[in-house]
Amino acid sequence: MSLGEFLGKQRYARQEQFHKHRTPHYQVKGRPASPKLSLDTNPREYKCLNKGDTTRYNSWRVKQDIVRTTPHNIFIPVQTKGGERLVHTSDSPVWKNHGLCYLAAIKEEYLGLCAWPKWPTVKYLTQINRKYHKDIKFRVTLDQGFVHILLDSSLKPSDPVGWTVIESLAKTHCANALVGGEGNGNMINHIPLLDGSNYHQWSSLTEAYLQVQNLQDMITTDGPGPKAEGYDTWKRLNIQVLGLLKMTVIIKLHYLIGDNAKTSWNNIKTRFDTPELVRDIG
Repeated sequence: MSLGEFLGKQRYARQEQFHKHRTPHYQVKGRPASPKLSLDTNPREYKCLNKGDTTRYNSWRVKQDIVRTTPHNIFIPVQTKGGERLVHTSDSPVWKNHGLCYLAAIKEEYLGLCAWPKWPTVKYLTQINRKYHKDIKFRVTLDQGFVHILLDSSLKPSDPVGWTVIESLAKTHCANALVGGEGNGNMINHIPLLDGSNYHQWSSLTEAYLQVQNLQDMITTDGPGPKAEGYDTWKRLNIQVLGLLKMTVIIKLHYLIGDNAKTSWNNIKTRFDTPELVRDIG
């Protein structure tokens, strides 16, 4: 063994011993990933490396976003798939946000590791790795097409609640029901006014609302011709969706809305879905 290899082993051993005692006091936040993935953030996962390869180990440590936590003070950055950045704390849990109630049933140490969708479907929840599941009982309710996850300390272990209910619902007509909200089903009040800077949040909530109202086809398919069967129904629903778009978009952007809901939706998407095109409207 060369002198360099010997010194490398000694240095690695000291670092490993240091992180062995420090790791329990930290929450490690990695890059946003899919919650379907099984992630292990323990720094000792690198024990299989050549112990002389300290450069790679140090690089891995530096790239991590270390978030200081204690049993009485939790501070975890959380990101949604729409690009919204939130902070999970003991006093303000992230699952209090509309569309994220299901995170109450996810282990806190994994909240910062994934980009979580708002208003996911019941079927989507069944695809989340079991490693992420929090071992708690929670009540599941169905209201106006929405599935709500509610924490209830009065539940008994024998009650048919929790993840088993989610798995059962996924095998029924509720598989595509959206999960989120506070139980009132009044989702439209939480769609923000589109001003250009909040496109991803606006589009995800608007699309989810259209799905609940069975209007999603109005922004994905072309309507029939004026003399074709079903044209009158399409025309009525098209006007309904156009009204929703005008109601949730600032007046300065109404020029993007035409006579066709699909075309209007695509106009807005083309204008704001590319980060480079998002500019201040003012």
